[in-house]
Order: sequence, then structure tokens, then C-alpha cells
Amino acid sequence: MYSAVSLMENGREQWSVIHDSSYGLRHLDASEKMPQEYYSIRKEKLAAQDIERDKVDHIFDIPVDLFVSLGGVRYDGYIDSVNEQPWQVLERIPLNRWWWPFSVK
Repeated sequence: MYSAVSLMENGREQWSVIHDSSYGLRHLDASEKMPQEYYSIRKEKLAAQDIERDKVDHIFDIPVDLFVSLGGVRYDGYIDSVNEQPWQVLERIPLNRWWWPFSVK
């Protein structure tokens, strides 16, 4: 199981947190400077992991819940919208630049 979230500003990473269970169930790689919400989420999920040990991967939810707390949407959640298709499909396009090689379909 792998989950990650990061903040990029002007092409530079400001912070990131990554969980990759192939390095162990409690693997968590986070930047030194993280948003305040991260610390309470991490504390809650580590406590839950201590209770359930190796039965559930609660650490996976740390990046996910941080994204939800900052962005307001969960990757696997329902999007309430009046629009029939409230999402955009991105497709890779060839560009001679390294940034954002996608376009809205």
C-alpha cells in the first residue's frame, strides 16, 4: 500500500509525506516542515496502528486524511455536484517543457 501527498509552489516542493508499506507497515517519510493538521492526524493514526498492530494499515490514511483536511475531498469519496460529470479527464500530451505535461480532455 502506498499513499502520498505534497504541496508544490512555483515548481518547488514545500512539503511532502509518503507511506510505502513495502518498507514496513509503520513507514512514514515526512518533510521537516509540515502543515499543522499533519501532527494531529499522525498522532491519531499511529495510536490506531498501535491498537490494531498488523491487522489494518492506518498509516496509509495519514497522507490521505491530510489531503482531505486541506483540500476537502477524498480520492475515493462521492463528489456532490449538479454537474453530471464533476471531474476532468487529463491526458498526456508531448511538450518540450518538464512541467504539467497534461491537458484537460
